[in-house]
Amino acid sequence: MFTRLARNFIRDGYFPTDDATLSGVLAGISCEVDHVRVIDPCCGEGVALAEITARLRSEGIEVNALGVEFDAERAWHAKTLRDVALHSDVHDVAISRGSCGLLFLNPPYGDVVADKAGLTEKGAPRRLESIFLQRCLDCLQVGGVLVYIVPNYVVKAEMASLLVRNFDQVRLYRAPEQRFKQCVIFGVRRRPRQPTAAAVEALVDAAARA
Repeated sequence: MFTRLARNFIRDGYFPTDDATLSGVLAGISCEVDHVRVIDPCCGEGVALAEITARLRSEGIEVNALGVEFDAERAWHAKTLRDVALHSDVHDVAISRGSCGLLFLNPPYGDVVADKAGLTEKGAPRRLESIFLQRCLDCLQVGGVLVYIVPNYVVKAEMASLLVRNFDQVRLYRAPEQRFKQCVIFGVRRRPRQPTAAAVEALVDAAARA
């Protein structure tokens, strides 16, 4: 495993992917291509992105990797590990539509500050997990793979509908480390279509059991 920062601190909703969960992700990734672009929009110290890149390259796949990280210290650490690591807010980065084949997204966790711009249609605070998914969704090409790590309790009807609408082969697994009640969601990007109520309910139920 690549070296993490000595403090590996948690702040501002940053919960780094633990080694056990990352090992499961690596085992679950399958890319039947010769070349893939991998994007991690919240790459932290760059460890997860580095491990994924190394795994794919070990299978003879040519990989271009891009990490984006808001925190300066973590971003500079990521720069020592990755092809390209940007110190920036992903909302300020221009990422072309359909430009990546694998999107690894472990976003910040928590509510947006509750002002009018940060409320859902039902008046509840918007979650950062949903905002980052919506922001990054379009960069994933049709047929590309999503790895999405979030607390199981945020996978409600709205998020499940977004996932089922845009992905085939959606699978949800309970993360080995449960300090933050995380689950790992895999999906293969497709062109959007209306999700069935049964599929949405099944994903919400799977999260509740995770």
